[in-house]
This record gives sequence, structure tokens and C-alpha cells, in this order.
Amino acid sequence: YLELTDEVQASTTFARAAKRYRDRWLLVGQEALDAHSTPGQESEPTWCGRSTVHRDIAEAALGELLGTVLGKAGEVGQPCTFALPAPATDAAPWYTLHRAVLSDSLRKLGYSPVLVEEGWAVALASLGARAFSGLTFYCGADQVSVCLTYRGVARLDFSLTPGESWVEEQAASALELSGAEIRRLRQAAPSVLVPRNRHEQAIAVAFRSFLEEVLKKTALHLSLQGAAVAVEPLEVVWAGSGTTPADLGEALLRQAKRGDFTLPLEGVSCPTDPALVARGCLASTMLLPDEGNKP
Repeated sequence: YLELTDEVQASTTFARAAKRYRDRWLLVGQEALDAHSTPGQESEPTWCGRSTVHRDIAEAALGELLGTVLGKAGEVGQPCTFALPAPATDAAPWYTLHRAVLSDSLRKLGYSPVLVEEGWAVALASLGARAFSGLTFYCGADQVSVCLTYRGVARLDFSLTPGESWVEEQAASALELSGAEIRRLRQAAPSVLVPRNRHEQAIAVAFRSFLEEVLKKTALHLSLQGAAVAVEPLEVVWAGSGTTPADLGEALLRQAKRGDFTLPLEGVSCPTDPALVARGCLASTMLLPDEGNKP
């Protein structure tokens, strides 16, 4: 959602779409994203649960979104599975707040909320052919969710910072361009290993540095948790990126080899299915006790 000042709300652009929540004007959902690209409106959309100061506003906005998308539960207590990043190892603990806001909003609609970590959801949706064994990365704007799973058991599930927005910030700084311009350039999914011009070079350098940081922090956390030894090479799944260069997998394997990554990696797949995490959530319902309610 996006909070508006009274002056902005009064403009003809936002007058019809804005909704009043207590003493604030909000745009919710697609209207908030559309407004972000409007000239003169420079605020980033505020994602529900991110601000502890206005949790009541976040709950109101999220409640409307969920009510529109899901509607009320078919029966009281119907399970509703949702995904969030696992607790972060190196950042502020937004996890607890996000979980509470989402859970409370779902309960108000009659659902029984069931949380699945994003990395585990990716594993459930993409590693069936590998007996649910592998290492998954789900890349978000602010965090990267990581899950190490073996034979259907999540051995470790955690999140790291920074997220993919760091790539855009670094490239924007190097090229002296806006974040919006960098995002537009990245839509073409330029090569990570063989950039064609100075713009792609800046993006590629930033992305390779991002991969290096993610792998370094992942290896450190696995080592600290005593999970840095694998019986067999692991399949890697990298998902969630806004754009996926064709050579991202090769770049990741090269970086892992260069950085002496502690686990043997066999291959990398980069699924682009936007419903991947949702499919993982659905698969996770097979693990729920059968109490007669349809998820």
C-alpha cells in the first residue's frame, strides 16, 4: 500500500482510488504500484507489515487485499498456507511482525493460517525429481531466503541480506542513473558473464558481487550450524529474481568454485514460474494433519 498526503489525495489522479483509513489516505494493491510510476510521486510503496509505527494501518490495508483475493473461508478453520522469508541471520527481525500481521488478517476471514518459509516452499515445488534434496535460494528485493533440504527434510532454513534491490542500487550509483532506469535495463536480462556495453557491464559487476556475498554468507551460516558437509553433490535452485539472465546458473557455479564454497554443487536451475512459491505452499498442505478441512 502507499500512504498519501491530503494534498496528493486531493489531486484528480488519486481522488477516486484513494481510501480513508482512520486519519490516512491509502492506495492499496495495483493502484499503489501504478501511483509509484506517476511523475511527482516519489515514495516507494510500503509493503504491509514493514512499518511497526503503523501496524494498524498495515492490517487494514492487508485485510482488504486478502478479502478481495481470497474472500472469506469456506468454513471456519479452513487452512490457508502462506509463505514468508525465514528469520534473517543478519538483519532486523521483520519476520515476527510479518507473521503476526498476516496471521491475524487471515483469522479475521475465518482461515487457520499455516506458515511455510519461502526457501522450503521453493524446494517442495521444484526438487521432487531430486527426492527433495538440494539447496534453494529465493531472491527478494530486501532478502534472500535459503533452504538446505535433504530427502524431504529441511535441515536449515534462513534468510540473508541484501536482496536483489542492492544490485540495482550499485548499478545505478556506478552509472549515475535512477533505480527505475536500471530496472528498465534489466528487463532485457543482460548477461552476467558477457556484458555487451557499459550499462550491462555495471549491472553484471553488481550482480556478480551480489552472488559472491550471498554464497559467502550462506557458507558461513552453514558452517556455524554444522551443516557444511553433504553426502552427494547438491542441485541448486535460484528463483524469485525479477529478471533471470540465461547464464545466471553458470555465474553462480563459477563464483561458488572461486570462493571455495563448502558444499559440492552439481547444477543450477532458475525457474521463472511466478507461482512457484504458491505451488510450494499447496504442496506443503499434503504434510498437514487430515482434519477434514480442504486447504
